[in-house]
Amino acid sequence: MQKTPTIFFTVILVLLLFLSPATARITVEPESAELPGDMINVDDEYIMSIWEIPPARLVAYFILINCPLLAFPADLIYSSGLRAYLGYRIAPRTVPENRKKIHACIRDQPGISASRIAGITGISRGTAAYHISRLQSGGKIKKVQAGGNVGYFIQVEDDTEDKEYTLLHTQNSTEKEILFLLLDTPGLSQSEIADAIGISRPAVFWHMKRLDFDGVIESARSGRSTYYRLMPGIPDILTEEIKD
Repeated sequence: MQKTPTIFFTVILVLLLFLSPATARITVEPESAELPGDMINVDDEYIMSIWEIPPARLVAYFILINCPLLAFPADLIYSSGLRAYLGYRIAPRTVPENRKKIHACIRDQPGISASRIAGITGISRGTAAYHISRLQSGGKIKKVQAGGNVGYFIQVEDDTEDKEYTLLHTQNSTEKEILFLLLDTPGLSQSEIADAIGISRPAVFWHMKRLDFDGVIESARSGRSTYYRLMPGIPDILTEEIKD
């Protein structure tokens, strides 16, 4: 009699795997070879084999795929902010400490992303996102978006858009290397930048397009080559960043 639940769940799992129309529509497409893999806003992922997932959880996943309305109550709780409110009420003593950590992290690393804030402070991403939103609504910090980057800054009146965009791009390790390379050697071509930092030319083109769009660099074409240099005022921002 004890084997009955296991057999029951196994039969359901097999039926869902082979008869589910939802799973039949899942497709996998290869990632573009020109897209760099060092973007700071892309979360690290762990590929888990289906055999590593507990059977009960696997059955729950497939049930939710076929009956998405079953997830509505949980989705309502998360989207309404009730979970964050309950967490605040349960452990109010941790709120000032967490917000101080987040504020200090943003102060020390202007333009830092939410995922990196969570990693550095050791606060869970959900809790960090809640406190970030509260700091932002309270006028303590501000959110800046440039190209594909999203970062946070302390609310300071004398910060210019150029400075914020530049510091936001320095949160990307590749773009930071490119900017400081152009600071030392202005007028480099796409091929010279690729050889200097050891990435492909399409990847350099992708980064330079983002930097050019946000007004951090300027480009000039000569013959078949394009040469890049920092926009006026950007060298001073990078030099100040080195001093800090």
